[in-house]
Amino acid sequence: MQQRYLTLMDLNDDCLAHILKLLPSVDQYNFGQTCVRLRELLKQRACQLYPIFQLQWSRKLTSEQQIMLKLFLNIYERLQQLVLDVDMSNELLLVRLSNMQNLESFAINEIAHDKCNARIFEALNALPKLQSIYAQCKITKAMAASLIKLKQLKELRIRGSSCIKLLVEICKSNSELRVLTLGKQQMSLQLIVPHCKELQQIDFSISHADCDYAALATLPKLKKMCIHSQHANLSWRLRELLNALAAATQLSCLKLQTNIDLQLTSSVLKLKHLRELELYVEEKCCISLLTALSQLERLHIRLDGYQHGQEILSVVMSCPKLQRLELRTTQYSQFALDLMQVLRAVRSPKQQKPLELYIWRLLDVGYAVSSDLFDSAYCTVLTKSSSYDW
Repeated sequence: MQQRYLTLMDLNDDCLAHILKLLPSVDQYNFGQTCVRLRELLKQRACQLYPIFQLQWSRKLTSEQQIMLKLFLNIYERLQQLVLDVDMSNELLLVRLSNMQNLESFAINEIAHDKCNARIFEALNALPKLQSIYAQCKITKAMAASLIKLKQLKELRIRGSSCIKLLVEICKSNSELRVLTLGKQQMSLQLIVPHCKELQQIDFSISHADCDYAALATLPKLKKMCIHSQHANLSWRLRELLNALAAATQLSCLKLQTNIDLQLTSSVLKLKHLRELELYVEEKCCISLLTALSQLERLHIRLDGYQHGQEILSVVMSCPKLQRLELRTTQYSQFALDLMQVLRAVRSPKQQKPLELYIWRLLDVGYAVSSDLFDSAYCTVLTKSSSYDW
C-alpha cells in the first residue's frame, strides 16, 4: 500500500490560523491567494490577526502599504476596528467602507480636504454596528449629517474644530453616547447637557470666559473628566466647575491638564469621592493638601525635581487604598529609596497588593532596579504610564 504523506492542507483550521499569526503581512496575503479554503480562513480570522487594522490610502504607497491595501480588500467585511490615514478619496475605498457591516470602531487620522472627509463619513452612516468614531479633522455640516444618521454612537472623539449647533444635533441623535472628546475647542458645552444623560466620560478645554462649564457637573452618569486649560485668566471658570463637581458623587476620575495653584487645589479637595487624580503642580503646599483625599486609588503627579518628595510620601502614607502612583520627576533614585522605606512602614503585604509605581524615565536612563531596592511584596515598577489609557 502506497504511503500517504501529510500536507499543509491536512492541518485543521486552528493549526493553520496559528501559522498565519506568525507570518508577515505579505505572506498572509499570499496565504489567502492559494485556494478557497485558505482565503476563507484568512477572512474568518481577520479580527484575531488585526484587532485594529491600519490602512494608508494615498497616491504614493510603499510596498508594505500596498500589501496592507490588498489585505484590506480581501478581509474588510470581517474587520471590527479600522484606522484610516487618507489624503484622497477613492470610489473603491468608499464602496468597501459602506459594506463593512461588522465595523464597530473607526478612526481617521490624516487630514484630507473637507469634501473627501464628507464622502468617507457618508459611507459610514448606514453601518449598523458602528459605535465609536475618532476624527482628527474639522467636522463640517455634511459630516455632521452623517453622524446624526448613525444614531447608535457610544464614543465620539473630535480633535478638529466643530460648532456647538452641530454637536448638539449629533448628541441629540446619539442619545446613548458614553464618551465625548472635544480637544481644545471653544463652545458653550451647557447646551449638550440635556442630550447627554448617558455620558460617562468627557475630555474638553476651558478656553472661553463666556462658556458655562459648571453645567457639566449635572450630567447624572459622569464618571471621568479630563480638563485642559492654558489660560491662567480662566482659572475662575475651572474653580467654578470644580466647586460644582463636589456634589457629583459619581465622578471617580479627574485629570487636570493645567498648572494647579493653591486655590484650585482647595477646590479639588472638595471632591472627596475621587478614586483617580492626575494633575500638574509646582508648589509643595498643593501636594501636602492631597492627603485629605483618602479614597484615592491612582495618583499621577507631574512636578519638578525632588523638592516635593516628602510631600508625596505623606500622601502615600495617608491614602491606604492607593494602588498606583505615577510621577514625572528628575530625582527618581533618591525618591525610590525613600518610598520603599515608607511602604515597608505603612503597608501590609498580606492585606494590600503591591503599589504599582511608574516614575518617568526611571528605566529609560538605565537606573538599576534591583530586587533589594524594590521589594515585590510592596512595590511593582511599571515600564509604561497609564496616563492616556482613556
